[in-house]
Amino acid sequence: PTDYEVALGNGGATLFWDMATVSLVEKRAATGVYGEFTRKFSSALQRAPFLADPAVFQAEPGKLALPKAVSDVDTYAWAHNETSTGVVAPVRRPNDIDDNSLVLVDATSAAGGVAADMSTIDA
Repeated sequence: PTDYEVALGNGGATLFWDMATVSLVEKRAATGVYGEFTRKFSSALQRAPFLADPAVFQAEPGKLALPKAVSDVDTYAWAHNETSTGVVAPVRRPNDIDDNSLVLVDATSAAGGVAADMSTIDA
């Protein structure tokens, strides 16, 4: 959309998740946790005293768990490629979420190697 701002950075996914915690999540996020890297964002959200506890959708190692629509969530986030387990997740907006909700996907480690249509998400 024309009213979006683009921010580029060099610092890896951990820096992005920390920035998202303090700058992109308004009140509460929902996260998919299925390995160590996806757990990082969930943990950062849980430590943020200015945010409500995240809705965490968790799977056993090697399995996928994506966030589902939750009524009081404004941001949905997960990793495209969970490098600690090898799980590859889809890049798409979750069904039935609010149109104003942000969708954030860490697609760093699979960039150029696994197809991802980034136009379906926000960051």
